Amino acid sequence: MSSSDASGAPPGVRDELVRLLRVYAAEAERLGQVFAERNGMHPTDLQALLAVMQAEAAGAPLTPGRLGEHLGLSSGATTAVVDRLERAEHVRRERDDRDRRRITLHYGAAAAAVGGAFFGPLGARIEHVLAGFTPDELAVVRRFLEQTNAVMRAHREAVTSATADAAGVAAGAASTAAGVSAAGAASTDVAAR
Repeated sequence: MSSSDASGAPPGVRDELVRLLRVYAAEAERLGQVFAERNGMHPTDLQALLAVMQAEAAGAPLTPGRLGEHLGLSSGATTAVVDRLERAEHVRRERDDRDRRRITLHYGAAAAAVGGAFFGPLGARIEHVLAGFTPDELAVVRRFLEQTNAVMRAHREAVTSATADAAGVAAGAASTAAGVSAAGAASTDVAAR
């Protein structure tokens, strides 16, 4: 009889799941890089396109501002990304019918065409894999992935917030130090007169 780790999983299963998640993440990133390279896209453009597609599929199209927040980009950098994607017909801007000042982003025909051609065969392969699982097994996998994604998102938001807080503290300390240095220089200058 074998003992279980703290999660209740048999020894080594937790570590193997974490290893497999890392392998999946690395493979997904490599595949995204290949797609971006083949379509003349910057990796940030691909991340933006994916965010636009996911938001639209969820029925909540992104505004450029929300896209910038999602990607951690300034408004100028976000505009440059959206402009590049729009020129390539991967994304289109649309005015909101209810608020004409509000712009939402939608994926374009070119994105659907190149995405379908590139990722379509992968989708068929994944369908083949999914066919080998029972509905109960798929429900467990879904629950695991939903909870893992939620934990990853929460951790990213926490470290992003901590980084922003640390940057604010560092900027405040640098500003204080600069102010002290300037005051010291001014008092030295006054004393020298």
